[in-house]
Amino acid sequence: MLVSQLRRILASFDDVLFGTDGFSREARLLSRLRSDDSGQDLIEYTLLASFIGLVGVLAFQYLGSTMKTIYEGWDTNVQSQWETPPPAASGY
Repeated sequence: MLVSQLRRILASFDDVLFGTDGFSREARLLSRLRSDDSGQDLIEYTLLASFIGLVGVLAFQYLGSTMKTIYEGWDTNVQSQWETPPPAASGY
């Protein structure tokens, strides 16, 4: 009698911890998370947006230094080609 009551108590305790299918709550949760793909689109769009942002930052850094080099080259050429005119004779 006491043994059968103890078995029944332990069986109900096992049902609480492991469920009726014998798996723990954590195992069922991990199984559900593995099969659930409801947030997958959001993660993919986030990764895509961060990749596009990274490419944009790198492109602007490269374009900035390239534009600076080109502008400095033009400025040097213009400065070397311009000659100051001789002062005009003033009547003052």
